Amino acid sequence: MLRWNVNRTFRSSRRFVHILGILVKYGFGEMLHKMNLVRPARKVQRLLGFREMPDTGGPFGRRLRLVLEELGPTFIKVGQLLTTRPDIVPPDVLEELKKLQKDTPPASLEDIKAIIEEDLEKPLEDLFSTFEEKPVGSASIAQVHEARTLAGRRVAVKVIKPRVAELVAADMDVLQTIVDLLESRVPESRRYHPGKVLQQFRRSISKEMDLNFEAYAMDRIREHFREDDTVFIPGVVWEQTAGRILTMDLVEGLPLTDMDALRESGADLRIFARRGADMMLQQIFRNGYFHGDPHPGNLYYLEGGTVGLLDFGMTGRISGELREELSEFLVALNRQDAGRMARVLINLNVGEEEVPLTAFRERLADFVLSYYGVPMKHLDIGKVISDGFSILSDNGIEIPPHLSLLLKVLTQVESVARSLDPDFSVVEAIEPFAREITRERLEPSHIAREQFDLAREIWSLISRAPDDLEQIVRQVRSGKFKIQLNHRGMEDLLQEQDRLSNRISFSIITGAIVVGSSILFSTGVGPKLYGMPVLGLIGYVMAGGLGLWLLVDILRKGRF
Repeated sequence: MLRWNVNRTFRSSRRFVHILGILVKYGFGEMLHKMNLVRPARKVQRLLGFREMPDTGGPFGRRLRLVLEELGPTFIKVGQLLTTRPDIVPPDVLEELKKLQKDTPPASLEDIKAIIEEDLEKPLEDLFSTFEEKPVGSASIAQVHEARTLAGRRVAVKVIKPRVAELVAADMDVLQTIVDLLESRVPESRRYHPGKVLQQFRRSISKEMDLNFEAYAMDRIREHFREDDTVFIPGVVWEQTAGRILTMDLVEGLPLTDMDALRESGADLRIFARRGADMMLQQIFRNGYFHGDPHPGNLYYLEGGTVGLLDFGMTGRISGELREELSEFLVALNRQDAGRMARVLINLNVGEEEVPLTAFRERLADFVLSYYGVPMKHLDIGKVISDGFSILSDNGIEIPPHLSLLLKVLTQVESVARSLDPDFSVVEAIEPFAREITRERLEPSHIAREQFDLAREIWSLISRAPDDLEQIVRQVRSGKFKIQLNHRGMEDLLQEQDRLSNRISFSIITGAIVVGSSILFSTGVGPKLYGMPVLGLIGYVMAGGLGLWLLVDILRKGRF
């Protein structure tokens, strides 16, 4: 069934052919070979004029980034999502993916106008008194135009580009096929859970394609800082917002990408760095809902040192339980308690592999000692997190995606803040929040609430027990009680048995053809060519061809 799906996709989708061509172009031939896509890839080679599978050389991360950039919006978003997963992406690849070009050519004003008028069901002139033709920004999915409402309010209008939805839908089908092939034919890819990553991406891109989600996120975070004059979150103009359109207050200030202008303005960048960091840490550790991509292009210096924040297409959440786990981890880290750290991380583990607890504790102890005594301002939080993820990966621990996003955000916070204040330490900035969470855990009201919730869960379990037992007894009596055993690691063995049985079948068929041809030669039955039976000659040629194919396949795979 899988082969049929691949062939159907290849025949019917020019997009699939294009993707194969780009992979060939940047030297991913070996991966195509493992996925059994060499034949279609060679067709693409001929179409593109390649004589052989080119290997562009260079690091894997750079070639991957170039592939994603050339394949367009969907794949650029895939790369951006992967930057939030340092638990599965190697550090060198992660650094390359952070360089992904986000600026793309804008759509025409006519196309943008048509989308606005279709979604808002009014002519553009009845919605805005002015609407700038040239966008102030154009990314892979959407572009932004400055405008002014009829009431005189200065706004930014974000619009999903035309035909992007169709392209994303086609690309998602292709990505699903690629993931299916990776999981079934490249066993080493399974440790990175490509299926789970694709599910996460599908959820992320569907939200990003509906700007109502971004509007809700912006409004929610804006409400958290309603009384804070040091933070500015744009307000949403709901009357002029729809699925493909988001109208919001215009942010007027200096972006953090323009460091020269910031320094020339005379701004106190150290204070601004701490304000920006404090804003992000409040979202994470107090509000439990946070902006997921605080890179310099999304942060603005406004008049009076106010921090402006834009682009809420990616957000994360952190539950009260997870906040407490993180607080306990930080306390254990401060005390160099590797055993306690290991327990917290195992509690957060969502993977299925068995964790070697003793070896894991030893690695954590070495990890803590390697950074112990280093001054906070000299700690590189990005490297610390990268080393930590390496330990988790080596010991089969998989943390939840939203926690990976949180750690990525902390890395961004420190990177941006240190560009403004070299002495900034995100670890020091987190400390007050960690102490606050610890105090909350020790408050009598919190302890009482936890005990009440625990008692309620126990009572619920006890009250359901008689019904559950009765159901089990009924299934046993009726013969419907089943025990399901899951044999892990059997897929490779079954595939190997399938290959072995195919080879044996070919060998038997080849031997039978040789025997039949020999009988024809010995009896001389049938038409002859140069005194030899024609059917016998055909049989020998077929047997030779099958035998040669089998020998080449065995030698190519190195299995004798």
